[in-house]
Amino acid sequence: MMRECLSIEEHILDVLRCEGLVALPTPTVYGVAVLATSTAAIDTLLAAKHRPVGNPLAVCVFSPDDARKYADISPLAQRLMDVFWPGPLTLVLPARTDHGLSPHTISSFRTIGLRCPKSSWVDAFKARGFTTPLVLTSANISGETPPIRARDISENLRTHLGAILDDGPSNIGRASTVISVDKDTIKILRTGAISEQTLQKHVAHMSGIKECV
Repeated sequence: MMRECLSIEEHILDVLRCEGLVALPTPTVYGVAVLATSTAAIDTLLAAKHRPVGNPLAVCVFSPDDARKYADISPLAQRLMDVFWPGPLTLVLPARTDHGLSPHTISSFRTIGLRCPKSSWVDAFKARGFTTPLVLTSANISGETPPIRARDISENLRTHLGAILDDGPSNIGRASTVISVDKDTIKILRTGAISEQTLQKHVAHMSGIKECV
């Protein structure tokens, strides 16, 4: 198939496979994505965002089952995934020793942040046989406001992007909520699209939890 006949999704996958950067919509904000298996691609992403090295980057998986390849999933973490995935919740979990991802995705505490967004491109990529995990972080220069529309992505960042998937404005407009799960303890690291009250409401119905702070 000639390149000019490729769909936008196929073009984006070509860019990703060549270790390039792409902008993708999510219900929260627009994100910039690269292969989570490629340290070189992540280095390019960090430089493009002017983001310091050392802060681990969250990883997008294409299904809850995929999460088991990269993290140890406790019964509590599984229940949270059952309730909130796909959706705007990032879970910080103990990383598997055989995760096979870039060191940029693993914290000094040997944890990894995983999310599974509810976006049409997730299904489109899966339909094309692509399930390689992605580093997916907000499509902004560090310190700037994350964009909720493709047109809001700054020119400074656009120059580094191989493709942009424009799917209109994000309907939530807030970053994902981030929580740490350690066996039977939950800690809220960042409130976002899922409120603390919503988390507390669902957690209250889960037995065996020691803490949710």
